[in-house]
Amino acid sequence: MAASTKGAPMIRRIGIPLFLAAAALAQDVSRMDQVVQSYVSNKTFMGSVLVARGGEVLLSKGYGSANLEWNVPNSPATKFRLGSVTKQFTAASILLLEERGKLKTDDLVKKFMPAAPAAWDKITIYHLLTHTSGIPNFTGFPDYHSLEPFAATPEKLVARFRDKPLDFQPGEKWSYSNSGYVLLGSSWRRSAARATKSSCRRTSSARWA
Repeated sequence: MAASTKGAPMIRRIGIPLFLAAAALAQDVSRMDQVVQSYVSNKTFMGSVLVARGGEVLLSKGYGSANLEWNVPNSPATKFRLGSVTKQFTAASILLLEERGKLKTDDLVKKFMPAAPAAWDKITIYHLLTHTSGIPNFTGFPDYHSLEPFAATPEKLVARFRDKPLDFQPGEKWSYSNSGYVLLGSSWRRSAARATKSSCRRTSSARWA
């Protein structure tokens, strides 16, 4: 009993800071939720939010709707289209292939796509990487929104813009182009030789871990 009595003040001294830390953390999480809710209320955000510190998840919550027509709410498990998040991985994969001697960023696109139109004769991998190819951005075409909901193979995507005239000569200007990264993906598949695919994945995972 004596040992228990002597230890009680120490337990209280430890317990109070832990309680205060937990209370402050709860306030932080509440504040985070309030900030996100303000954007939801303004109709400027719908999605899922994950906030973690170290190995502890502080906030994991869905906001707004995943599907307005069917009134399906977002949740932490909602799957979203990745969009341009994939560009950084495409670019890194191209540079890994250059490091392995499989291609060079100054290689012409026609090296990997011999049947490409004559307008692409001077376009290089570098131009595609840096949005300076002059190839028109297919997501800016008038019919894009009617086609966007439907899945399309890379070949079908390329067909949408391959016969369009260039917006400018390669290297002359900068203009964001999703078309360029579709072609980079195609070039990667053609030059990566299936054997290097798993090697790129392993190396990329190790570098970004």
